[in-house]
Amino acid sequence: MRALPNFDQLRKLAVNDPRQLEQLRQEMIAETISNSSKLSQLATVQHHIDQRLSRCSNPTARLLAINSMMHDKLYQLSQILISPDYLSRQAKVLPFKK
Repeated sequence: MRALPNFDQLRKLAVNDPRQLEQLRQEMIAETISNSSKLSQLATVQHHIDQRLSRCSNPTARLLAINSMMHDKLYQLSQILISPDYLSRQAKVLPFKK
């Protein structure tokens, strides 16, 4: 697994060649996922992230989208830790009216 370039190199790429930075990001993510034992789960998460980021028009919007996703997941985790039955709650099934 190759090393992440230092901050100054990444900043230079972001300013001068954002496409190359994006390509580097995608390659490093793909490499990380392919080296994982949870390949399908991570690929699914990454697809969800990519879909969410594709709707963003600028880097700040991308940052806020990722931040929001992380907060949502942390909230879900906190709910599970506070109330372990959070995931096992049953939905009320309503019968169809004839």
